[in-house]
Amino acid sequence: MRITRKHYFGFVIGVLLPIICIPIILGLWTVLANFYWSQVWSQFSMGGDSQAKFMSLSLFSNLLVFYAFINRDNYEIGRGIIFGTMAYAPYFIYVYYF
Repeated sequence: MRITRKHYFGFVIGVLLPIICIPIILGLWTVLANFYWSQVWSQFSMGGDSQAKFMSLSLFSNLLVFYAFINRDNYEIGRGIIFGTMAYAPYFIYVYYF
C-alpha cells in the first residue's frame, strides 16, 4: 500500500476532529446534567479517567466522518481516519492501565 495525500488528509481529520468536538460534548454534558461549565471543564482538565471518557465520546465523530467518506468511495481518506483514530490508542492504554 502506497501512502498518498488522501491518507494524510484522513489522518489529520482523524486526529483533529475529536479535539474540536470535545467542547461540544462538554457543552452537551453541561446542559443535560445541569452542571456549570466551570465544573465540567475542571473535571475534564484534571485528567485521568474522566478525561478519557470524554475523549472516547469525541472519537465517535470520526465514525460519522468515516462512513461519509466510505459511502462516497473515498477509501484512502477513510483509511487515514482509521489511522488517526488509532493514534489515540497509546493515550487510552496509558490512562486505563497505568
